[in-house]
Amino acid sequence: MDKEFEDVVQSSPIARLKRAWINEMFSPEILMFEDDVVQAVREAKIVQEAQIEAATARDAFTANMLRMDLDRGLYILKAYFRIRLVKIERFALHLLKDREARSRLSLEEENFAMRFVDLFERHCRAAFLDKLPAKLRELSTQSAEVDMIPTPYLGAHVFVRALVDIASYSLGEIGSVPIRQGAIYVLPYDPIRPLLQDGSVEML
Repeated sequence: MDKEFEDVVQSSPIARLKRAWINEMFSPEILMFEDDVVQAVREAKIVQEAQIEAATARDAFTANMLRMDLDRGLYILKAYFRIRLVKIERFALHLLKDREARSRLSLEEENFAMRFVDLFERHCRAAFLDKLPAKLRELSTQSAEVDMIPTPYLGAHVFVRALVDIASYSLGEIGSVPIRQGAIYVLPYDPIRPLLQDGSVEML
C-alpha cells in the first residue's frame, strides 16, 4: 500500500512540475517545455479553487490547508517559468538559430525570444555596435574567428539521481559506468542528456 501511495504522489501534477522545475534549474541548457504538466497543474488549480470556496463556508482549517497547497503549486509554476525565461534571455540567439533547441520552447516563449532579440539588437546597435569593427557588428556572427552567440556549456558536470537500473552506460571517451536506481552521480551533462530526456535520471 505504501508503494502504491508513493507512486500516486510522485505522479501528481505538482510532483511532476517540481521535478520539471528542478531539472530545468540545474540543466545547463533549456529543456523541452513540459506542456502536459503545466496544463495538468492549471486544471488542478481550478479544481482546488472550487474546493477552497466550498470548504470556506464549513471548515476554515481545511480551506486554509487547501489554500497553502494551492499557493505552493503556483509558486513552483512561477519558478519554472522564471528559470526558463532566464535561459531564454541568456541564449536567445542560439535558441532561435538552432532548430532543435527552438523546438523545446512553447509558442509564448518563442514569441518572447523573438521580441527580446529584436529589442536587444536595437539597443546594442544604438549603444555601441556601429562603433565596432565591421566583423563584430552583427550579434549573430559565427565563424572560426568570431562567435558572437552565447551557447550553453554542455560539458558541465551535474548531479543526477538514477531512477532506473542500467547495466552499463557509455559516457563517450570517459568510458562506461553502471547506473544503479536511487544512486546519485556527478557526471558530465552531455552524455547523460538522453537519460534526462527519457526520464531515466533526474537532476539534483
